[in-house]
Amino acid sequence: MSDQRSEIISIFRFFWLAQICHNIRYLYVKNCDRDNSELITLIEAQKNLQYFKCNFGIHTKPAHLIPCKGIGEALTKQAHSLISILLSYPIKIHLSKLEYVNLKILKIDGAITTNNCIQEANLPNLEHLEFNHNNIGGATMIIRSTKGNLKVIKIKYRHLNSKEENLMYIQAITQYCPNLNSATLFFCGDNIELKELEKLFLNCLQLERLVLINNCLYTNTFACDRLLELLATYAFLRLSSLKLGYISFSTKGLKTFFEKWKERKPPLISLYIHCKCFKEQVNMINDYLEEGIIKKFVFLKHNDDFFFDWNEY
Repeated sequence: MSDQRSEIISIFRFFWLAQICHNIRYLYVKNCDRDNSELITLIEAQKNLQYFKCNFGIHTKPAHLIPCKGIGEALTKQAHSLISILLSYPIKIHLSKLEYVNLKILKIDGAITTNNCIQEANLPNLEHLEFNHNNIGGATMIIRSTKGNLKVIKIKYRHLNSKEENLMYIQAITQYCPNLNSATLFFCGDNIELKELEKLFLNCLQLERLVLINNCLYTNTFACDRLLELLATYAFLRLSSLKLGYISFSTKGLKTFFEKWKERKPPLISLYIHCKCFKEQVNMINDYLEEGIIKKFVFLKHNDDFFFDWNEY
């Protein structure tokens, strides 16, 4: 069976499948909440497993889940062929080594319960990294394990990062991601952070879509205005979509941003704002919309709009 796509629901079928199916390329496991010897046998029996997706038991509390060390070791044995790993809620697979030299896509949706494997990650060909509900420290370590092939970094994280975490995250992207075209960045308003963002904009010249989130409790309007000025001055010519979350800019700062943007030939295709805007600011944005400086403007009112509609860049 040379090109099988298998959606596995019942764990009792794993052993039977392992006897007859050795060329499964897509393996999707639902409601896994513990190590399972039959599933481990099925994974180890594959000769060309490329896509692995696992949903964990949604009714089991994270603290009650048993680390799935056996499944993690079985996946490690498939490191030569795996190009996509998707793990979700909450992650309890124990990956002794996150060393997948051919992996292109890594999506982790849920709180990672152990970061030991991430510290020694080796993902030189990773192109797409997506973290949901995880701190950016883990993302930073994974980015550092890549070799310049990352194109997409999507982080959905509602909690506050420290300035140190933000800084290390920005520096890692600047150093390891010259070919990035979509990214989530976090901002606290620190002067050092603004300088590092400038370096990032000058280094990541392929960026087309950017999500910028104010991730501190208190960031003054002056710092946010400086961020807008930085974007208008140094942001990449390819940038076509911008999402701003909790960025409290002034009316003057917003006007300066648009006036500088007018000097660029390509318009801003879409602008999403998730923060408190005054009526005069909304009117100003609509004026620039009519002028063609931006093609689309969306004022986001709910958290889920901001964090979930990635395809609406």
